Amino acid sequence: MISIVIRVKDDEKIFKCINSIDYDNCEIVIVCNGSSDDFVERLHKINKNNLRIFRLKEASLTKSYNKGIMQSSYSKVLLMDSDCTFRRNVIERFDKNLDKYEIVKGIISFQYNNILEKIVAKSREIHINKRNAYAPPLGFNKRIIDKIEYYFDERLSATEDYDLDVRIRKKGMKIFFDKKAVINHAALSLKADLKSSYNYGFGHADGVRLEKSGYYPIEISLISDFRKIYKFTKDLLLSLYLIIWLIFFKKGYDDNSKHQERRLN
Repeated sequence: MISIVIRVKDDEKIFKCINSIDYDNCEIVIVCNGSSDDFVERLHKINKNNLRIFRLKEASLTKSYNKGIMQSSYSKVLLMDSDCTFRRNVIERFDKNLDKYEIVKGIISFQYNNILEKIVAKSREIHINKRNAYAPPLGFNKRIIDKIEYYFDERLSATEDYDLDVRIRKKGMKIFFDKKAVINHAALSLKADLKSSYNYGFGHADGVRLEKSGYYPIEISLISDFRKIYKFTKDLLLSLYLIIWLIFFKKGYDDNSKHQERRLN
């Protein structure tokens, strides 16, 4: 048995996500992350016996995952996002793999409908589809908390799975990378992706302020960074977009850093 934890605010795509669950030996734990009353009411109308719904009054990405994990019934947990859907038999793969491994990472396939969304998809897959603890899709046995002390750091406004990955690696824990465990992510616009980049930079500044391992002050050199990125991607448009993404990341980092300075003064 495995618990699927999904955090959501008001994303209509969660209904497709839930409909893609094709495995009976699981429970679905939804954490409403600052959702409206009407949205929560609609979730309660879903006709699934294995569905459990919890609610946070104030939106918090880190608290929502922690809430779902702590409220889940089973020792094996699979983290999922509301804008993703499972491919066939993926949940069963996670359940069986977690009988053998403490931590299991799958693949996320970003969908696209035009050339700009395709560039976003490529850039996301470069960052995410590696042997790491980025969610989703990420599965683990809850007993890992005995080694890493806590799941997600609630002091971080974002990049909480990056922090989790750093702490897991620091403890020398193995991550099983299952390239056949694939989920689909809904198409992302440039605007939505760059907003996420800004938020990641904002969260990174939290990590620097807290002096967390793996977090470091951000400096960018456009020409030098572009050369490095292009050498890796061999794709001009993708490289240009990744530079823009980095600029937005730096903007989020700088804004949070300045906000912290003003609070101290």
